[in-house]
Amino acid sequence: MLALRRVLTFPPPPRLISRTIHLKTTRITSNLIPPRIFPTHLSSPRHLHIWTEGDEKKLTRTLVKLAEEGKYNEIIRQIESHSESGILNINHITVAFYACVRQGNTDHTEYLFQTLYSRGLKPDIRLYNEAIRLYVRLNDLKKITDLLQRMRTEKVEMDSYTYNCILPLLARTDAVRFDQMWNSMKSSGLLDIVSFGIRIDMLAKKGDKAGVEDTLRDMAAMNIKPNTYILTNILLMFAHEQKVDKAELVWDKISEPDVFAFNVMLHLYATVGDVEKLEACWKNFQHKKLTPDRKTYHTLVTAYAKKCDRVKTEEMLEKMKERRFYFEPTYVAVAAMYDRMGLADKHAVFAEQWEKDREEHKNQRV
Repeated sequence: MLALRRVLTFPPPPRLISRTIHLKTTRITSNLIPPRIFPTHLSSPRHLHIWTEGDEKKLTRTLVKLAEEGKYNEIIRQIESHSESGILNINHITVAFYACVRQGNTDHTEYLFQTLYSRGLKPDIRLYNEAIRLYVRLNDLKKITDLLQRMRTEKVEMDSYTYNCILPLLARTDAVRFDQMWNSMKSSGLLDIVSFGIRIDMLAKKGDKAGVEDTLRDMAAMNIKPNTYILTNILLMFAHEQKVDKAELVWDKISEPDVFAFNVMLHLYATVGDVEKLEACWKNFQHKKLTPDRKTYHTLVTAYAKKCDRVKTEEMLEKMKERRFYFEPTYVAVAAMYDRMGLADKHAVFAEQWEKDREEHKNQRV
């Protein structure tokens, strides 16, 4: 009793004063002792420690800081060191879980699952979604199937995020399971703009125009309007087939085309050799003040090179180099233009510059 009195009346930090227990005025019973005063793994009063909300918040801040610094192993060490204390809660495990998913560490992810189970806790849909997202990145369909089975066992309902994480992987690997999951999502009323975008992307890559039209009708029935991503995928489907008229009909429906959409149209006009429409599209691109990428410049350079327009070819190549873009096929197209024009001297000078640019690009990558 004296030993217990010493522990409980030892001068506490200022933030614990209000929680000091005085043996002279209080009879200690199991009903009076807050659950975090006696951790279950401690059998002796000598180990007595009063856990507070401050301890929990401090651990949370520590874990968040470690996650920001990318110290994932230290995060697990913190979880392990506090696993038997009274302060570890689901929020701490969630922070650690997100960090491990970001790292791509499947062993740590599974360890945190087991830590939850050992404390009588169950993962919620957020944690399952993060784990599924990790295994989608790793293309591990078997592990995803195991997680879905575990969710069914624990009666955790899939949400639209769960479906939308898995659908792109199934679109690439298993068309039958894709349709099964799509129908399940549809019957659950969880279809959204993201899931429609995934489906149209898959169908457009296959050139399945009938499937694309059916999907667009389903969207219209649900009053969901196609966004730039969906329309660009349809645009790409027609561009691959060099169907300019149909591509332009889709293009007119895109209210805010992005760089990728412009690149599709520029490449289409370059492929069919319509320089006039290509230049009109390029002017529209500049008018919208978008930033050209390597694909944009490559398309313009090769289009002018095919037409043996030396001035515009060299002008676009210089702009491309100013942005420090290097693409071997672009230089091949320019060299071929000099050959067709019979400019052997210019070709020789260009070849030297080509070699310098190649070396500079290698050094930049290193």
